[in-house]
Amino acid sequence: MTKIAIQGVHGCFHEQAARLFYGNEIGVCECLSFEDLFVALDQGKASGAIMAIENTVAGGLLPNYSLLHKHSRKVKGEVFLRIQQNLMALPGTDKDGSVRLLLNWLQNYSVWRFFRLV
Repeated sequence: MTKIAIQGVHGCFHEQAARLFYGNEIGVCECLSFEDLFVALDQGKASGAIMAIENTVAGGLLPNYSLLHKHSRKVKGEVFLRIQQNLMALPGTDKDGSVRLLLNWLQNYSVWRFFRLV
């Protein structure tokens, strides 16, 4: 079975993209960071990988371009995956003052800021 490295865990958007590109009959090598993804490739734990490098709203993920160069890897293809996320709250939460802390990935924050949700 082909093992594909992804940044994230089973069920994440990277796994969805991996299955779209490589097919459903793959094993997934979960990596906690994009750097770990390249380590998995270098150590032979995975024979391929999926990594986000562009975001339609927020732009390119420049650190990932640097990782491609640092590890002398090339892009093999591309997958377009529409990402739909929701900011949810309990009933009665007032969006104009009740939310005091929002924890998320930096790239998501820049998208939400664009839509004035944060």
